Amino acid sequence: MPAVYRFAHFTARPATVQKTATVPWEIQQRVQVSQKLIICTCATAAEVNKHLANEQNRAAVKIQAHWKGYHTRHGIPGRRHHLMQVRAATVIQRMVINAHFLYILLTSS
Repeated sequence: MPAVYRFAHFTARPATVQKTATVPWEIQQRVQVSQKLIICTCATAAEVNKHLANEQNRAAVKIQAHWKGYHTRHGIPGRRHHLMQVRAATVIQRMVINAHFLYILLTSS
């Protein structure tokens, strides 16, 4: 994760702090790109290809994770209600089965 530089600006009252400033996203991207270029010029072609493949894989995993989270949160409308109905039906079925076995045990002796 890139470093985020924070600067606190204090007002006349030391108990309050104004907004925290961060380095703009564009500057962070430029620094990362320049670091990658330096790495690419010092490495062999095989190492560069391996590095780029790893970056693409990490990016794909991140995109898939975000999509899965979004799809899980916003998937099927009424999904929670349906799950509650399924759980309730399971509990009722389990109670009926237990009662049936209890009835068999009590009547067989």
